[in-house]
Amino acid sequence: MNKSEQEIQKSFTIEDQHAFAILSGDYNPLHLDSIYARRMISGGIVVHGVHLLLWALDCWLKTKEQRVLLEEINGDFHVPALMGREIRLTINKDDHDSINAIAVMDGKKVVVIRAIYREYDCSNERANIISTQPDKKGPIERDVETLKSVSGKEKLLLDGIDRTINRV
Repeated sequence: MNKSEQEIQKSFTIEDQHAFAILSGDYNPLHLDSIYARRMISGGIVVHGVHLLLWALDCWLKTKEQRVLLEEINGDFHVPALMGREIRLTINKDDHDSINAIAVMDGKKVVVIRAIYREYDCSNERANIISTQPDKKGPIERDVETLKSVSGKEKLLLDGIDRTINRV
C-alpha cells in the first residue's frame, strides 16, 4: 500500500441493514430477510449498493480536514456485497481533485468508485444549502422500465469535519 492509499475492512451487520433501510426507505427483503435472500441468486442478504457507496465516501471523508463539494460520483457494481462477509475497501487518491476506490469481497470486485471533488469553503452558504427539509411523503414507487432510463447528476456538499447521520 503506497502513501496515497487507504485500506479499510468492514462486515455489514443486520443492524447496519435495518438502519440503512430506515434512512433510505428501502425495505426490499433482499436486503433484510435472510430466508428470502437465501432463495435468490445472491444466496444471502445483499448490502444496499448506495449504503456501500456512502460507507466508502465516509471512510475517505474521515481523512479530510476541509469540506469538499462532490462534483461527480460513479459507481460500477460488479457483484453483490453480502451481509456478514468482509468487504475490503481500498481508496486511492490519484490527484488533487479525484479519488478512485474499489471494494472487494472474497477476491472479487464488488464496486469500483470514482469521485471528482473540490475543496470548498461554504461558511457563508451553509445555512442556505441545508435549510430545506426533505418531503416526508414516503418513497416514490417506480416500475423497472422507468428506472432503466433514469440518470442525472446532483452536487453534494460533504463536510469532512462534522458529517453525522442520526439513527432513528
